[in-house]
Amino acid sequence: SALSIGSYVCQARAARQTDEAVWDFVAPLVRNDVSDTDGDGAPTETPSAGDLHSVTADYIRIATDRLC
Repeated sequence: SALSIGSYVCQARAARQTDEAVWDFVAPLVRNDVSDTDGDGAPTETPSAGDLHSVTADYIRIATDRLC
């Protein structure tokens, strides 16, 4: 979920992980979260690579700005 992803981002920032390390861990979590947007566990249409990049950047930015 977005909250657990945000929590990881904050923990990684506090541990002074590199941006690349945060991205590498968060990107698959975001992909899974976005692919199950209705929350029923059934996969939905897979977003494009560009969409995933944009959404991952948004998750990290929002977590950094609002949660950390």
